[in-house]
Amino acid sequence: MPVNEQLTSRNSFAMRVQKKIILSPPRMLCGIPLSDGTGEGRIWHAHCGITKRVRRTHTIPENLVISEVGKMRHAIQLVSLVLENSILQVTERLGVSYAGMFVVLREMLHDPSLMEELIVKIESQHLEAGTAIAKTFGSFRKRLSNLPDQYLKERANDLLELQGSLLDALASSNALAAAAKPNWSDKIKTVNTVAVVETLTPRLVLDLKKSQVSGIVCENAGPASHAAILCRALGIPAVEGIKNIIDELPRDRFAMIDGTTGCIGISDQRKDLLPLFRNRSNPGISNEHTIDLSKITLMANLNFARNAITALAAGAQGIGLYRTEFEFMVANRLLTEQEQFVRYRNVVTAMMGLPVTIRLIDIAADKSPEFFNSFGNNSDPSCCGALFLLSRPELFKTQTRAIARAAAFGPVRVLYPMVADAEQFLCLKKAFCDAAASKALPALLHGAMIEQPSAVSDARRILESADFACLGTNDLTKHLLHVDRDTAIAHGAEIVGSSKLWDAMGQVASVALTLDKELTVCGEMASDVHLLTRFTELGIKIFSMDIRTIRHLRKRAADPVSKDLELSAA
Repeated sequence: MPVNEQLTSRNSFAMRVQKKIILSPPRMLCGIPLSDGTGEGRIWHAHCGITKRVRRTHTIPENLVISEVGKMRHAIQLVSLVLENSILQVTERLGVSYAGMFVVLREMLHDPSLMEELIVKIESQHLEAGTAIAKTFGSFRKRLSNLPDQYLKERANDLLELQGSLLDALASSNALAAAAKPNWSDKIKTVNTVAVVETLTPRLVLDLKKSQVSGIVCENAGPASHAAILCRALGIPAVEGIKNIIDELPRDRFAMIDGTTGCIGISDQRKDLLPLFRNRSNPGISNEHTIDLSKITLMANLNFARNAITALAAGAQGIGLYRTEFEFMVANRLLTEQEQFVRYRNVVTAMMGLPVTIRLIDIAADKSPEFFNSFGNNSDPSCCGALFLLSRPELFKTQTRAIARAAAFGPVRVLYPMVADAEQFLCLKKAFCDAAASKALPALLHGAMIEQPSAVSDARRILESADFACLGTNDLTKHLLHVDRDTAIAHGAEIVGSSKLWDAMGQVASVALTLDKELTVCGEMASDVHLLTRFTELGIKIFSMDIRTIRHLRKRAADPVSKDLELSAA
């Protein structure tokens, strides 16, 4: 065959192959929403330093033990410097509360028991530093993963991040030191990029924010993980739960993600995905557009007093759940009555006459900071919520007096956590009123968190005694179905749609309707916009949710086609 004909034949074949690739059908994947918003761009595989290492056990001779301990200590110092830099960055951008997650990592890194175990493995077993780190962190992660408490389980991922950072520090000290101030400009050539990563960590979220990626898809994170919280705070759309993610999302293809629904579209060309996203639907789940916001009340969850203005600006019709324990935990000490009063008063005045529901300290004895244990010495792990408060009367009285003083500035409702039955609710209410007797006590409303099966069974008597009640969906799901919050979200209809769970919530809702008592839905399910219609069918019309979700719903109500226009814009 002549050369010209050969070239023509090859070019024709190449064009056919290229055409075949371009015309390959787009795909839709369904993941777990982590952070709302939409993003699009070419897929880029990010790496966070947590590589899947298959490490063999390496030993060292006796005369190198001291040197190996020195290497290990040097690696810890380097990682500590990186964490300090992260704390400064996050504090400057988001405030002290979000920097707290990096403070937790720093404290874990310098935990005496961890350091002791590392040194023992090197000195007694003659293990090289990398092997000692891998074995020690692996052992700690296994212990945490086997615990029933979800908060402690999530710390296992933190240990994984620390392990990867330490091993990288050992491998290349200079590389890790440079990572404290990474320059992603040479790694990501355009901001129109969707980052794909196996394990998402807080540090990686910060780095990806600097690179201005339009969204993140990961295999492992958890909706309540530090990385997910940071994504939501920074406004980065994110989805998790995609298995074999590197194969499922090959680099350089085009992706669109919806962090609200968990939908991920993949194609070779952007235009092929637009029809899929316009027409996407999830059968069996109510669409958020069917909700008439004029018929429901959207209240905000609040962790810190300084965010009250943000809640009001987002369109919140009050504070449905002010989790006061977070104020203590960020301060890392017990707050005085005056300090608490100032915070509560600021929230009440910021809401300008809208109701503020202040939940008393809700924390379990087995996971409380040491300063909470200075009042009383009950270390029973089952002593949580209401029992925790009753076991520490001085702590209870101090908070009571602060709330009573703040109530003079606007409508305040007191919420008692983890109430077991009507007797316990009345006991808490009496203790509150007795402690506040010396104050000019205004007409406070008293409510109960119904989040235990025993409280569901005793819902009628509780609501006969209470002014209002809140359904704590996180703990109710955990206790009724014996699963944690992340598992419930991950399994979608299987758990969140459980008839046992909905029957229990329906039972409480029915009692509230009969007695004409206000019932609010709190917890993760209240922020799931796809479940709002189902709750309204039970007669529930008040929801306490994340501020970002309120903003999202208000925006959609004001301009229902705005999101579609974003996706279809040229």
